[in-house]
Amino acid sequence: MDEPTGGLRAAFTIAVVIALASGGVLLRGDRSGKPDALTRGGTLADKQNLQDLTVATPTPTPLSTGMSHSSAVLSAPGQAASGTVHHLPDEFPPEGDYTYSVTGTESATAFGARDYPPDVTMTVSRPSNLSLPSDELVFDLPFSQDHQEREYVAYRKSGVAFAYESSTITFGPGVTQSDESNYAPAIMQVPLPLTAGEVRKGTSTATSPAGTATRVEEWKVTVLRQEDLFVLNHHFKTWVVQVVRDTKPGQSSGNKTHRTRTYWYSPEGNIWLKWSEDVTSSRSFGPGNLDYTSHYAATLESFQPR
Repeated sequence: MDEPTGGLRAAFTIAVVIALASGGVLLRGDRSGKPDALTRGGTLADKQNLQDLTVATPTPTPLSTGMSHSSAVLSAPGQAASGTVHHLPDEFPPEGDYTYSVTGTESATAFGARDYPPDVTMTVSRPSNLSLPSDELVFDLPFSQDHQEREYVAYRKSGVAFAYESSTITFGPGVTQSDESNYAPAIMQVPLPLTAGEVRKGTSTATSPAGTATRVEEWKVTVLRQEDLFVLNHHFKTWVVQVVRDTKPGQSSGNKTHRTRTYWYSPEGNIWLKWSEDVTSSRSFGPGNLDYTSHYAATLESFQPR
């Protein structure tokens, strides 16, 4: 990559502002202290006190896009070393609603398969009712009334990581698969600095909000390549990063999960513009097991700042 972090985020914002003004694709609407585990989950639908899309950069020379939007005053990028991207730990993606087009299916024992809804709006925010560390944001993913997810995403010097995840998936009366976990350490999603061929491995313990260890996950993150991606009427240079996660054998719960997620991560916006996920899991349910499979891909099609 040939742009520094501040300039990259500015470029992402320029792309968003231009798209907003064109009236095109954007018509849709290391921790300083650990919070109490019981306050981690919060309310999935909480979208209060979100910040406007404003970019602060250290460059003294402003560059205006000429648009009337309040976030359209940015700073010109400079130069950075080619092939490697470093981020500052406090650089967050713009808060707001990211709408992704979705294709894929999910299925469960005895219920067959169902399609994912055609799109999902992922809300990126810092809800006022949560005591979040200063380096974390909340990503809410309400795929449907039967499938909802939430992630606490930490932006740190070592990379972007999941500090917390929750999900609720329902297939019928009395058949709901739920999980809520804090991770120690956080599960890496995008390692920094970004360099092709970089591999990170780790083991994380998942604990419930009550503080009970529920499972151990082994994970491996690989930076595969750089790839051009066209979204929001703009070409973005993305890094393709693959995350493979497995429940460590011998867990007392008997639950097993294998998950592979691939990101098309943009240093310009500090967020994934596209991702795909494959999941297979089996967990005890009544006298037998509940087997679950999921495969989908999501691609950004609009963004609405808040």
